[in-house]
Amino acid sequence: MAKIARAANLGDYIYKIFRGERNPSRDVLICICLAINTSLDELQLLLRLAQFYTLDVKNERDAVILHGLQNNKSLLEINAMLYELKLELLVAERDCSHPSPKSKKDV
Repeated sequence: MAKIARAANLGDYIYKIFRGERNPSRDVLICICLAINTSLDELQLLLRLAQFYTLDVKNERDAVILHGLQNNKSLLEINAMLYELKLELLVAERDCSHPSPKSKKDV
């Protein structure tokens, strides 16, 4: 678990998620999936189950993340691509007490 926490850049926050003490944001779920090398299908399923929008190639940021996933890029490498394109980095939020604005629950 510690290895996953480091790879997802989540620290001890990941334990709170797995104990059910925190609800992860869409970005946190993506970071965890990158850390455990899930397939794209598994990531999309997890996002749907968590009632978040799935990654969509029509969204520029999502397209970069998809490209990274399909080419086995790490979180660091994907963030480097996002940074170069001046897009919001894939940052694992540590205080998820507020619902994510990208949640289908809020639409």
